[in-house]
Amino acid sequence: MNNRIYGYNSLKADLKNINSEFFSIGKTHLGREIYCIKQGTGTKEILYAGAFHGMEWLTSAMLMKFIKNLENSPDLIPENLALFTIPMVNPDGVEISKFREGWQANARGVDPNHNFDAGHENSRAFEKAHGITGPSKTRYAGLYPFSEAETDALYKFVKNHDFKTVFAFHSQGMEVYYNYENLEPPYSYAVAKFLTENTDYKVCTPSGFASFGGFKDWFIKEYRRMGFTVEIGLGENPLPLSDLEKVYKDTYPLLIKGLKTALI
Repeated sequence: MNNRIYGYNSLKADLKNINSEFFSIGKTHLGREIYCIKQGTGTKEILYAGAFHGMEWLTSAMLMKFIKNLENSPDLIPENLALFTIPMVNPDGVEISKFREGWQANARGVDPNHNFDAGHENSRAFEKAHGITGPSKTRYAGLYPFSEAETDALYKFVKNHDFKTVFAFHSQGMEVYYNYENLEPPYSYAVAKFLTENTDYKVCTPSGFASFGGFKDWFIKEYRRMGFTVEIGLGENPLPLSDLEKVYKDTYPLLIKGLKTALI
């Protein structure tokens, strides 16, 4: 398996070379820091987060590239905005994915993006129907919502802020999801269409296991505010590091437009 990935050490090396404020929102089961970067000083807060799934580490590389771009062009950040970016929600899973093919879960075998309090009972029913009875490389939602260090840290971080919008970056499919149980604001679809204009991204509605348990699902349910899941790139996970430049070019317009959603 190709070990040339954007891993936890890659992230820490990049953090040493940025000028923006960064800090840890908590630690994983194996003691790795879950880092967050803040850019902008406004009162309207927005959150970008990536690598919920171990083998989707290209989202982390893309977000760090965007952070550096904003440092070089600070005028791109609206004056009254504060952007918080958590590039690697699941660093344990990212490291495990180096030697375990298809690894999405954290170090305890729980899928972080199905461990949020949004249809958790549906996740458990889906697991049983598909033969998942315990910790697994993917799709095991855990015994109860926020049972994991990663999801608990993100839960507490969000609760201590006033995010107007959140974006969860995954791979792959070039799709944007905007809804959860019809609880999203009525203008969410129009905003999703705005985000995807002049890009190859499509606005989609997830089905099956992807339609509950996720971070943006919980955020929409909890706050009745906009939340988006963005599936970057095309191909088979894990997307290779060689895809980064194309993925960044394809997603950059969406990343920039996304900043404006906190001002709605």
